[in-house]
Amino acid sequence: MAASRTMPNELLEGKRPSAAPRGSIARVLLERKRDCLLDYAVPERLAGRVEIGSHVRVPLRRAETTGWVIDFPAEPAVEGLRELAGICSDAFHLPAPLLQLAAWVADYYCAPLAASLACILPAPVRRARAQERLRAVCLGEADPEALERIGCSPREKEAWMRLRELGSAWLSELCTGTGIGPQVWNRLAKRGLIDLRKAERRRHPLDVPLQKNEVLPILTADQAAAFDSVRRAIRENAFSAFLLFGVTGSGKTEIYLRSVAEALAQGRSALILVPEIALTPQLAEQVQSRFGDHPGRVALWHSRLSPGERHDQWRDVRSGRARIVLGARSAVFAPLRDLGLIVVDEEHEPAYKQRETPRYHARDVAVMRARREGIPVVLGSACPSLESYANALAGKYRLLELSSRVQDRALPWVRIVDLRRRGKRRNPAADAKETKEEIPWLSRELREELGKRLARGEQAILYINRRGYARVLQCAGCGAVRECPDCSVALTYHRAAGRLRCHFCGHHEPYPEACSACSGKRFDLLGTGTERVVESVEQAFPSARVLRMDSDSMSRKGSLSEALAAFAARRFDILVGTQMVAKGLHFPGVTLVGIIQIDGLLHMPDFRSAERAFQQLVQVAGRSGRGEERGVVLIQTRCPVHPAIQFARHHDYRGFAEQDLEFRTSLGYPPALRLILLTWKGLKEDLCRRTAEIEAAEIRRRLEGSAEVGPVVPAPIARLQGAFRFQLLLKTSRIAEAARRLKQWLGERGRRKEADLIVDVDPVEFL
Repeated sequence: MAASRTMPNELLEGKRPSAAPRGSIARVLLERKRDCLLDYAVPERLAGRVEIGSHVRVPLRRAETTGWVIDFPAEPAVEGLRELAGICSDAFHLPAPLLQLAAWVADYYCAPLAASLACILPAPVRRARAQERLRAVCLGEADPEALERIGCSPREKEAWMRLRELGSAWLSELCTGTGIGPQVWNRLAKRGLIDLRKAERRRHPLDVPLQKNEVLPILTADQAAAFDSVRRAIRENAFSAFLLFGVTGSGKTEIYLRSVAEALAQGRSALILVPEIALTPQLAEQVQSRFGDHPGRVALWHSRLSPGERHDQWRDVRSGRARIVLGARSAVFAPLRDLGLIVVDEEHEPAYKQRETPRYHARDVAVMRARREGIPVVLGSACPSLESYANALAGKYRLLELSSRVQDRALPWVRIVDLRRRGKRRNPAADAKETKEEIPWLSRELREELGKRLARGEQAILYINRRGYARVLQCAGCGAVRECPDCSVALTYHRAAGRLRCHFCGHHEPYPEACSACSGKRFDLLGTGTERVVESVEQAFPSARVLRMDSDSMSRKGSLSEALAAFAARRFDILVGTQMVAKGLHFPGVTLVGIIQIDGLLHMPDFRSAERAFQQLVQVAGRSGRGEERGVVLIQTRCPVHPAIQFARHHDYRGFAEQDLEFRTSLGYPPALRLILLTWKGLKEDLCRRTAEIEAAEIRRRLEGSAEVGPVVPAPIARLQGAFRFQLLLKTSRIAEAARRLKQWLGERGRRKEADLIVDVDPVEFL
């Protein structure tokens, strides 16, 4: 065993034999938070089996650990190497293209290579095991008289007849489906009539019923032109990046599905990325309906899968059994064989950004993977990120446009409800009447439109991107606000649970009996969330069936799919939800969307705040009018003349993009320049600040000529999870060089007890 100083990403790009020859040396990257390379001798019993990408067990001091083989060097660093202990599993071998992609991720995002490799083969996959269950198999032929002659009871005869119809079945399902207990099946096995054998049972999370639809919709002219471009790229088997810019309801999903079908027809596989698990059920149903004629052909991948499900899905993908993967951002590393197409739906979504090391952006990793594997990638959105749109304007991406909805359906009318006028009427009597009748968070205009929809049997969606009941609990006597003890934020009141919660660290406490500052017993509930909106709607419309959809109400596994199916089946009239309801959902019965409030997003300390608000407005407005009736959208705001609201009102993406790109260019923000955000975290405020300032000075020296380094400032949320936070923002037009220099300095820095340092390349949030 010997340590190596060679950079692991250089090794992965090198020209080495793929399998270990006799008497060779394996260079192993240990599974640790920081990269550690050690050399081991390959024993005779493993020669030819160990490959680059093998997951192996190795001795380390007096214990044993695991790692990945990333090279077979010609010479060891020292003599007297210890031998590899063994291979963890041949099923977990990592293919070379993904190893090289992980090396790029580690380099670009200034992360350890071991952390990047763990994205390809996450711990739940490695630790879970195949599931074995008893399967009953019917043996031979017999008739009821023969069964009676050998002494079978009526219950045994019934069980055997049921199994004969099926041929074979899982014993647990037989017991549940027939109501016949395991004792009966065991007696049949002893008589030699059936066989009970152990078999591997795959855990497949895609439980969508197969409803094969042979009739494909007729493409519009825009759809046909867009699909033809993607189809040619798939057949040419060459890299090409497409930005599919289509208004809501224009049929982008149909382009995805036909492109996937073309990739399959060419003998290739396909990867479809969605930003949120909430988008998976409806899209999974469409994918399964189109391609689910072979069991296991479609695999799901997201964080809500159980470890066993992730284990089985990974094996299905790696073996080639699954040819289509549908999943959230981590699915970008799915080990698909013969990959022929990548689709990134809602490419503008910040949810594609990983919030733990390595802090990769799945959209950008997808583009890099497509480039490295020489295949097309399709980025789809109704309101593309300005970075992607700028790439299309510059010719880096090919722009494909769907300018109208399918079947010539009109985009919804958008009305603005100016909340500034509330309470300012000249007629005191009218003002008093309105105040008496008013229900919080629901304007008169919105209540009237809701009443019309309910009377006509139509559906509505109310959008507010805040869960809970009230944003702030404030003492009515002294004005003190109940804050999180570990974060610089107010606690949110959740009425259903009767508790105050911090949405950043998870701290929670009961509703207080008295103010901790003045002992007052009256509190004001400021702001609103989904719980309060539901309460208001139920007060205004007692007979309405209201469904709430947020991360609190949808926490149980399967609850999201059930809720979406229930709303689609018209078992609810009004859906109140957060961003879970804002995109990717298709409900023809919805003719009204009410946006309760968007103003908070407009004033966030983020240069992308206007873009985020515009995107959310466009996306949630797009849920309205997807059926026969034209939809209506009401936006409640106190900022009616804000550009994001006005451009969204007129469905004018290009106007918004032109104005915001000019603003960003003038201030040196992306896409004009690239950003790297450094955040120091420490338990002692002064020590953390001093450490940040000292290291910032060194960073300025190291990055001179390749980046503009700003001042050290407190983070917008200065304290989070008990740690004080200070930030440093780098701007650069030479991102690769800046990241290389920064990663080199990080390797020399090591770990410091004064403060932890987080490096975020291409950050999407700054709180």
